[in-house]
Amino acid sequence: MLIPAYLPPLVITVLGARAKAGLGGFVTRHHATINATVCFVFAVYLAVRGIDILS
Repeated sequence: MLIPAYLPPLVITVLGARAKAGLGGFVTRHHATINATVCFVFAVYLAVRGIDILS
């Protein structure tokens, strides 16, 4: 479940300086998409939990 949190540090550890440039560029280019995805997933999670608690 925590793979998205563990993957970037693992990639940087394995690939070193080459990975920093690649991940930094990817995050910079796609920051809006990443933020929107995290917010949407969190909203769905909260909605499912709320519906489950109410029913």
